[in-house]
Amino acid sequence: MYAFRRPFTVGTYEGLTLWGADYKSVAVAVQILGYMMSKFVGIKVVSETPAARRVGLILGLIGIAGFGLLLFAVIPAPWNVAGLFINGLPLGMIWGLVFGFLEGRRVTEFLGLGMSLSVIFASGWVKSAGGWLMRFGVPEFWMPLVTGLMFAPLLLLALGVLGRMPPPDAADQAARMVRMPMDKAARHAFLRKWWPGVVLFTGAYLCLMTYRDVRDSFMVEVLKEQGYRGDPGVFSGLETIVGSLVVVSLVWLRWVKDNRKALVANAGLIILGPVIAALGTWLFQRGSLPPQAWLVATGFGTYLAFVPFQSLMYDRLLGVLRQAGTAAFLISLGDAFGYLSTVTVYLSRFVKEWRVPWSMLLVEGSYVQAVLVAVLTASGAWYFLKKSDTRAH
Repeated sequence: MYAFRRPFTVGTYEGLTLWGADYKSVAVAVQILGYMMSKFVGIKVVSETPAARRVGLILGLIGIAGFGLLLFAVIPAPWNVAGLFINGLPLGMIWGLVFGFLEGRRVTEFLGLGMSLSVIFASGWVKSAGGWLMRFGVPEFWMPLVTGLMFAPLLLLALGVLGRMPPPDAADQAARMVRMPMDKAARHAFLRKWWPGVVLFTGAYLCLMTYRDVRDSFMVEVLKEQGYRGDPGVFSGLETIVGSLVVVSLVWLRWVKDNRKALVANAGLIILGPVIAALGTWLFQRGSLPPQAWLVATGFGTYLAFVPFQSLMYDRLLGVLRQAGTAAFLISLGDAFGYLSTVTVYLSRFVKEWRVPWSMLLVEGSYVQAVLVAVLTASGAWYFLKKSDTRAH
């Protein structure tokens, strides 16, 4: 999926403007706007889609995204950003649909960690693939579609494997609760019951989501602002280092059996990650870290928090609450509001007085998220643990 979403961000589209802003900022904002709308639709679609329909729905959604990239290639710039809106509109539901295959199992940590880490690796790999395609003569506006088609065989193979996964067995259900589609009434009942904790966790998640997306979408600009003009393969190299560090740091969660202890462990990692990103930023500002090492530090800190939030913690949360349902609903809810925050940041670029270099935005964001994520996550974890303990007695 990332091969159909991220490659366009490796382009710089120099000299183009739209609506008084630089073209790339508008392009990213337009795609994210479609992606955000998809997340809100996905709250319903992802929560209600049964396992038997997921593979076909994923293929259809990615087909629509590919059509959007075709429009991006053939419509004259700058109005071809409409193709990116169409591209983003279906893609926001893919994560929740795929995670629906993995949740509710005793090995969900292992599977979810692999899924989350694939995003880290994919982000760098598809950017590098797009950069190399342009070096070999593929036009900047055709590059995203060609990159997506290059990865299509792997997509089909992966979906074939997912479609053959057996459902969670009785032991899985005893350990993690039954996972089932949640209709509108079930979703509303869950939110009425647990809304304070959901609000706190969603607030922390949107901080992480916004910071991660700015770093991911504008790595090219950040490096250029710091004077880097080197090999496009740098993106896969940086994110491979980040992903490897995250694997080593999170793999032990697989062996935490108790759901309450696992929830605390995940919350601790979510708090620790932004602190690492802020520390790396402070060292970068002091001149102790070069730009590429700084991006590794911010990437490691961000994904150390983001991976548990995006898949692992919500799965454990249902086990703590002893609540039947689907973690994909909570993930889709967090994603929707996270991308709403991201779109707000990008749209602020239309106000000339608010435009700052991407490097400065990343620096300031490092410190802000370190504080907000810690407060919101700790408060949310305390709420859920206290309420679930009261309920148990």
